Amino acid sequence: MKKVFLFFITISIILVVSQCTYHNVEEYYANTLDTITNCGDTIDVSFSKDVFPLVADHCISCHNDITQYAGRNYDSYEGILEVVENGKLLKVINHEPGYVQMPKNADKLAQCYIDIIEAWIRQGSKDN
Repeated sequence: MKKVFLFFITISIILVVSQCTYHNVEEYYANTLDTITNCGDTIDVSFSKDVFPLVADHCISCHNDITQYAGRNYDSYEGILEVVENGKLLKVINHEPGYVQMPKNADKLAQCYIDIIEAWIRQGSKDN
């Protein structure tokens, strides 16, 4: 009985860990970085056209409704708004000391992408 239990625990862990990959993001989120057209223009930033494609390409593979690493799910505006309102989003993507650097095990986001997210936050973090 103990061996069967350990077997199922091991398989469960393998399945959860294997879900954190980048190969399926585009399959589930068709609105990818190809749609970002205002990289230099942060006057009128849209959540759906500018911010969410960044999140889909760089965050959702680990922070989704299945894996929810660190208890975070960025599949929706509400999930992202939580880390905006508590101030953690900008700290982790800017690699500030004392915060986990995101995206994890990857290079820091391009400054252009960070500028888009910062502009969206300055403009009121609207769901547009």
